[in-house]
Amino acid sequence: MSWATVQQATAQQVDGAPDWQSFARTVWLWTVHADRKDKDPKICRALDKLCRETGLYSPQEDCLPVILEPDIGRFLTALAIGTVTIWNEFRDASRNCEVAEFSSGTPEVGLSGWAPCAISCDDPKLLMMWSHDDVAGLICLSEEQRQTCPPEQFFEGEYARGDTYVDWLNPASRFPRKPRLLG
Repeated sequence: MSWATVQQATAQQVDGAPDWQSFARTVWLWTVHADRKDKDPKICRALDKLCRETGLYSPQEDCLPVILEPDIGRFLTALAIGTVTIWNEFRDASRNCEVAEFSSGTPEVGLSGWAPCAISCDDPKLLMMWSHDDVAGLICLSEEQRQTCPPEQFFEGEYARGDTYVDWLNPASRFPRKPRLLG
């Protein structure tokens, strides 16, 4: 079920749809059990109900959601990557992992009791990561790789711009920022 479909389903229960940014922020805050004024309680109740009634898999925080492993495997295979390194949350433990381990029907990919929180490859250069208290994964790859294998063919998401902060779900005005220009 796409996030646009989830947003539409919850909108039917809360008398109208908030903008995408507000919806996505509430999903994040709901997932990490944050207590903030900008977490919409009506959307949270609608998400609880939707998950309960449909068996929808709710987001995970901090790590690669198990449900995405087959998509990760297909993405890495399309990039002609055969082996990656998976990392724990604190990036102090890692192991090499064959991309085939991400296939459907194989046991969950793990690392000494940890779910993967980052996936890296040296050739070609690639980094996929899930940050602490976050629900979105970030994919870092070259423009050539993006043209060859567009991530949107495998995942839902948005492209980051030069002014995008890692905590993109927070309003930019939530606290003082120190912009750093890329390039």
